[in-house]
Amino acid sequence: MIKILHTADIHLGAKFSGLGRSGDRVRAQLKKTFMKVIDLALEKNVDLLLVAGDLFNSNQISRATLGFILGEFARLGKTHVCLVPGTHDCYDNSSIYRNIEPSLVPPNFHLLVDEENPFVFFEDLGVTVYGKPNRSNRGGEKPLPVLNQKFNSKYNIALAHGSFQIPSKSQEDDFPITLEELEKSGFDYVALGHWHSTQEVCKKPLTYYSGSPEQLKFGEKDSGNVLLVELNEGQHRVEKIKTGELKWQEMELELDKFKNSSELLREIEKYEGEQNILKVRFKENLGLKGFSEPGSGEQDFSRLKEVLDDQFLHLELEQMPQPLNSDISSKNLPQHTVTGQFLKIMEEKISSANEENREKYQQAKVLGYLYLSGKEGI
Repeated sequence: MIKILHTADIHLGAKFSGLGRSGDRVRAQLKKTFMKVIDLALEKNVDLLLVAGDLFNSNQISRATLGFILGEFARLGKTHVCLVPGTHDCYDNSSIYRNIEPSLVPPNFHLLVDEENPFVFFEDLGVTVYGKPNRSNRGGEKPLPVLNQKFNSKYNIALAHGSFQIPSKSQEDDFPITLEELEKSGFDYVALGHWHSTQEVCKKPLTYYSGSPEQLKFGEKDSGNVLLVELNEGQHRVEKIKTGELKWQEMELELDKFKNSSELLREIEKYEGEQNILKVRFKENLGLKGFSEPGSGEQDFSRLKEVLDDQFLHLELEQMPQPLNSDISSKNLPQHTVTGQFLKIMEEKISSANEENREKYQQAKVLGYLYLSGKEGI
C-alpha cells in the first residue's frame, strides 16, 4: 500500500491587502497551516507529499519564505515531496524555482519541470509520479502529463494544475483538463490543483482537487483541507482532513428588524472568534439608537466597527446598494436640509412637467437623493 498526502494552492506570500492590518495575521496563519500539513504527513507516515501547484502566490518570494519552505520539506526526512509549478508560481523565466540554490534543496524534494522527462520513478515504492509545469499564468496548454510505460510501476500518479472542463463554465485558456483525457490517461491517481475547494472529479482514474489547506477568501465553500490517499491494489481510499483554522463568513442583516443597537450587537457577536473574518452587509440604512449620527438617521458604521473590532480577526461592515425608490418624498425629510429642499424642488418640476419630461425628472430626483444621502443606486 502507498500512502499519499495531497495538497495544493497554499499561496504563501499572498498580500491580503483588502484586510488591512489583519493581512499580516492571515499571512502568518498560512505558514502555520503549512507546518500543520507537514506535521500531518509525519503523523500519518506517508510515502509521498504531492503539491499540485501554487505553493507560492507569485514568483516574487522572499528568501525567508523560500528558506521556510525548504526547511519544512527537509523535516519530512525520507518522505518524498513532488511539486509542479502552478499558475501563480508558474515556471516562466522569472520563476522562483529557477533561482533556488542547489545546495539548499533537501534530497527528498522533486521538482517536476522537465517536459522531455516529466516524471520521477521511486523504485523503492514501485511508484512513478508525473507532472508538467505551467509556464504562464494563463494558457490553453494541456497540463495533464502523458503516461510513459518505460517503468514497470505498480502505481502511476499524475500531478496537474488546471481547470476541469465544465460546459459553459470553464475557460479554454485556463489550462483545460477534460474527462475524456482523464479516462484515457491510465493513471491510478490524479492530484489536481487550481480550484480552492475540495472536489472529486473522476472515479476512474481516481481524481481529486485537494483544495487549499487554508481558506483564502469569502465564498470558498469546502476549502481548508488536505487529502490522505491510500492506493492498495484497486482498493483505493481518499480521506478529507480539515487543516484550516480561518473562518471566512458573510451575512446579511436588515436593520429594521432590530429594536436597538444591543440586539444588533448580539446578533453579530454570534460569529465572533480570534480566527474569524466576517463581512456584514446591511440591507437598510436605518438609524439605531446608540450608533446613529445625531439628526441624520444614518448608521455610523465606524462606531459600530470600533465596538466589535477586537472580537474578530477582521470585520467588514458595508451597506448594500440601495434600490431606486420612486416613493421618496420631501414630506419625510426636514425642509431646512439640502436633501429636503432638493426633493421639494424636484417634486414641483415633476408636477408641472409634460408626460415626456416627467419620467426624466423622476429619475433625476431619485438619483439626486441617493447622491446627497451618500448612497449607491442600482
